[in-house]
Amino acid sequence: MKILYLSYDGMTDSLGQSQVLPYLLRLAEKGIAYTIISFEKKENFITNKTTIENLLKGTCIKWVPLKYTKRPPVLSTIFDVWKLKKAVKKELQQGKVDIIHCRSYISALAGLSFKRKRQYSFCF
Repeated sequence: MKILYLSYDGMTDSLGQSQVLPYLLRLAEKGIAYTIISFEKKENFITNKTTIENLLKGTCIKWVPLKYTKRPPVLSTIFDVWKLKKAVKKELQQGKVDIIHCRSYISALAGLSFKRKRQYSFCF
């Protein structure tokens, strides 16, 4: 089984490291393959990128970090949703995905569009 996991929270953020990665790593031990697409804040990414890469090394988890856009408000979020849709489309073209799992309303905007257009299973 392969799951595409979309998160507006970064894996280099404390939330990603404390809440998201621990349970994905446990599920990956059971043979569930994940591709994580997350939005990374510049400072956290610089500081923690290597830590996350080392955590994921040797697992069945692929990480696709995207740059989080902060300014201007509202427009930056719209731009991030566009970037996320583009990244999701690229991942879907590369192989089979069984479920699109979205964490947060922003990531769900992108995930729902693929559920509707292409009939993917969707989890929020």
